[in-house]
Formats: sequence, C-alpha cells, structure tokens
Amino acid sequence: MVKYISDFSVKEIPGGSEYVDKTIVDYLGLEFTYTRNFIPIKGEFYIISNISLMPQTTIDFLKDNCSYVIIEHDYKIHHSRHPWRYMDSKVPKDERINYEFYNNAKAVFVQTDDHLSVFDINDVSGNFISLDCGIWSKEELDLLEGIVGGSKNYKYAVVDSDNWIKNTKQALELCETNKLDYEVIKSMDYEAFLEKLSQYSTLVFLPLARETLCRLIVEARCLEMNVITNNNSGAWKADWYYKTGKDLISYLRERSSINLKNIRRVIDENKL
Repeated sequence: MVKYISDFSVKEIPGGSEYVDKTIVDYLGLEFTYTRNFIPIKGEFYIISNISLMPQTTIDFLKDNCSYVIIEHDYKIHHSRHPWRYMDSKVPKDERINYEFYNNAKAVFVQTDDHLSVFDINDVSGNFISLDCGIWSKEELDLLEGIVGGSKNYKYAVVDSDNWIKNTKQALELCETNKLDYEVIKSMDYEAFLEKLSQYSTLVFLPLARETLCRLIVEARCLEMNVITNNNSGAWKADWYYKTGKDLISYLRERSSINLKNIRRVIDENKL
C-alpha cells in the first residue's frame, strides 16, 4: 500500500492542510504515516505532504532514492517555509533549499494558482499542477450545503486563535477601531464551528502569512458571508472566489472530484 507522509493528522491539528490530507487518504485508501515515524526505503513510492518535522537527511534520501508525489501546502524552498517575509516573496538565492526535491518529484500538487506563482517567482522547476481551490470531501460539502441559507445576526465574526500567523489581535483591533458589533468564536469541533460561523454576516480575518488557499474564508463565502481580509490569502485572488453560497459549494464539489481523480491518475502512472 502507498504511504502518505505528513507531520500531523486532523485529529491532532484540525487545520486546512490536515483536512485535505484526510480527504485524499480516505478517497485513495492510502496508509497515513507520521513524519516522526517515517523511514524511507530505497526504490519505494510515497505521497509527501507536510514535512516540517522531517530531517534534511531524510528529504535528501527521498529525492535521490525514491519515487514520490508532493501534495504541497506551504513552501519547502526556505527553512522557515515563509517566502512572504521577503520582497515580492522572492527568497534570496543563498537561502534557497530543496530545489532538487521538487524537480525530482513525479508531480507537485499546489493548492491554488497564487500558491503556484510563488514557486514560479523563485524559479523552481518541476511538474507543478494547480488544484485551483484545494480539496473538500463530499461530507464536508454536504455539511456546508445543509447549513447555508439560515438566518443571520448581522454581527462580525472573529475566530479566536493562539497561532500568531492567524493574527486575531489585529482583527479585534480593526473591529474596536471601527466600532463594529463583533463576537469572538472560540475553538469547537468542525460541524459546530461551521454552524456557529454561519450565523454571522461578516468574517474579519487578517492573516500575517501568505496563505496558500485559506480554507476559512472559502467556507465563509460558502456560508454567504462577507469577508474582510487582506492580500495574504490565495483564495480571494481566484475568479471562483466571487461565487457564494450553493454556487460556490457546487464549484468546490466539481473541482474536488476532478482533483482527486487527477491525483489517483498520477499515482497509478508512477507507483512501482
């Protein structure tokens, strides 16, 4: 069975990349393997996702001795994984890493066209394929479709997060400065969170990092919410972002199905 390698499962960190990983693993019937438990074998085929916990020696062994496909959620071309820290997201040449890791991959699936543009800016070569809008499971989209259309309280929503990149502090400051009627949504399970979020008219989300997609603002649009954000989310730069409600859900359903089938095709063509 093909192994799917990543740092964390959705049970440990319910983040956007972990939800995408789970959908792919479930759809393709792959074996999920934690980075911390992974020892690659020469000649084997792997699916590589988040690897911030993977030693560089293991990454180098993979690129020289194994076949693999990358499901990319960030930017492994810099030790910080944050090219946005530099002017125009262009990493200084003396700080670039893992270029051969991308070049030797059978395919590199990136989340959006904006995500892909950062690799283009940094002259990374490889078989890059844009998923356009990431991947949602049928169950997740069914949940969104069942929630959308309910009544709203016409308040602004700020999602509470301890992650400094999510920048809850500035979102709160914006609401306070502009005297907006807002409420903070605390952490809860996925279904309860979406049901709670759907009650608000507007989401305020101002991430510090350049998000490759930003699942949160896409799901807010699915729930017919307005979104106050900045230019750090890859999703809002896409044409489809201006869809909303069931129209957007339908688009995500179609694209997710296409993306999963494309990933399956690439795996079937390249696994040993």
